[in-house]
Amino acid sequence: MSGEPPVADWLLRGTREALDRQAAEAIGAELAEVATERGRAVLGVVGGRSVAGVFEHLAALELPWRKIHIVMADERMCDLDSTESNWQVVEPTLVRPLLQSGRLLPEHTHPFVWDPEAEDGGVARYSRQFAAIGGRIDVAVLSAGEDGHTASLFPHHASIRTTGVPYLLVEEAPKPPTRRLSASRSLLEGARLAALMVYGEGKNDALEMLEDPERTLLDCPSKLVLNSRRGLAFTDL
Repeated sequence: MSGEPPVADWLLRGTREALDRQAAEAIGAELAEVATERGRAVLGVVGGRSVAGVFEHLAALELPWRKIHIVMADERMCDLDSTESNWQVVEPTLVRPLLQSGRLLPEHTHPFVWDPEAEDGGVARYSRQFAAIGGRIDVAVLSAGEDGHTASLFPHHASIRTTGVPYLLVEEAPKPPTRRLSASRSLLEGARLAALMVYGEGKNDALEMLEDPERTLLDCPSKLVLNSRRGLAFTDL
């Protein structure tokens, strides 16, 4: 036996460009399979720089897009045109190219529209809209924060402890903005495929926690991808 530690089959390393393409192909294959089996597939997405390249590669794939719905797994309580909105990453890199080419149906795009007049900011309304398209995320595209959070589920915070609902209002988030919408832990764990991007030197601690079997989901919410039917993490570290 060599003294080398075992290589995790769920953790893929390489250059960011190669990993973006590899992730998009895995995501696309799963979406196509679900859409063929059930006649509909739901893709849950986050925003941020880590996922933009994946979305660009995904938008270039020929998939049964007219059977696919795109929902948010994470959004901030702000207007859609705000620079803080995750939609400002998802829309230009994924949604717009698909709509312009006629491959995606406009009614299959589901941005979270913040309602400042509602006590919960519109979370209950979004949950009802989500229920109308099946109430499940088949494929989740996520990224890990420096502290190991994913979506808006934060370490040792009420957000990661909340289960049994599809979406939750996150308040007093440890990083701004403090009020957010997030897919719940249980919703993301129910995905057939959860793909997690862990990019950049600032994510070393998150990757270490992700690989450490002694760290729990409360320590590192990104570990929830390992509870899905198939969880993959992609890192350039």
